[in-house]
Amino acid sequence: MHNSGLPGSDISKTSTYSTVAMSEQLVIQYLKQCRDLTRGFAYRVFPNFWRQWCKQVLEVAEAAKSNKEQIALYETQNLMAAVQQAAEQEFCQHLANGFVKFKNKSLNTLTGEERFSGDILSLVEHSDLEETIAITSITHRADNFFSEQLWAIQQRLALLNDGEKIDERTNPVSPVQFCEALRKVLSSLDIDVKTKIIGYKLFDQDVIGMLDGLYDELNDYLVRQNLLPNLRFVPAGEKPVKAEDAVQDDPSERNEQSSQNEKQEDVQQLQRRASDKLLSGSLNPNDIQYQNSLLNAIRLLQ
Repeated sequence: MHNSGLPGSDISKTSTYSTVAMSEQLVIQYLKQCRDLTRGFAYRVFPNFWRQWCKQVLEVAEAAKSNKEQIALYETQNLMAAVQQAAEQEFCQHLANGFVKFKNKSLNTLTGEERFSGDILSLVEHSDLEETIAITSITHRADNFFSEQLWAIQQRLALLNDGEKIDERTNPVSPVQFCEALRKVLSSLDIDVKTKIIGYKLFDQDVIGMLDGLYDELNDYLVRQNLLPNLRFVPAGEKPVKAEDAVQDDPSERNEQSSQNEKQEDVQQLQRRASDKLLSGSLNPNDIQYQNSLLNAIRLLQ
């Protein structure tokens, strides 16, 4: 990516999080370094992921039950091996472009839940639906697993975004950005959905699962630049309890609210387990359980 993608300026803007004005030039410098750290991470982990995927497709081909299926899988594996370097470069470029979009306030990557609306079953191709369910399953787990690191990054990146709040759609290093970069790479390749699902499973393990290292790098860098160095993690929805609130708190209301929250969490857990089963490939498309899991996963998306 050319440096001109993040143009410099002498304009100073004041963040709502800080009383110190940060120059446009300084914002660009910080973003470029974050972009380079992200791109460096991608170049480190992507080749291993792609090689493991090629290897697994070859194993599936060797175990194929028909010559037709076997030949098709061998052709897919040959294609994947041939385009590995190009896929790697395109993947890294998509991630780098996310920082340009972030700087221009145009980054708004749709998550799985937002992709579909209305009569989802009749309007969406089955393969696209399965791919979206796979991505949603991956990103939900990753957002939860890396919640503290992501929260800190988003607070610090907000300083580089005129103090405007950032979420997974507008965070250039959130798990959904990595999944969307892979989706874009695969959209131009003739790969069947079954093979794609194998890929997403490995991607979850070999790329998304390694994000904690990148997030530590990014947070450490931003702390060294004195961007909220003393930040303390506050879980979503949590707020300090005042003494007077504690006295007036009604235990029965608190218990009722807690019960409702637990029921809602149970339903979401059931739906996410359903999408996880689809991603793992443990269900046969002809099984009733597969259809039920698909419906549960759709409800989660909606």
